Amino acid sequence: MARPRFQALKGTQDVLPPESSRWERLLAAYASVVERAGYGLVQSPMFEDIGVFQRESEGADAVRKE
Repeated sequence: MARPRFQALKGTQDVLPPESSRWERLLAAYASVVERAGYGLVQSPMFEDIGVFQRESEGADAVRKE
């Protein structure tokens, strides 16, 4: 059985070590600041089905552009 090949979507990139550890430190520092201001973490989907945008804005050019 062939192994699936994964490829990053256009406009995205993976963050791998050692850069990922720098990102984690940056995010932790940012989180401590915003938590003191009363904010919390919100995680939204990384990718959304194009149908969601087509229903909200029929005929918009931005939906079809890559």
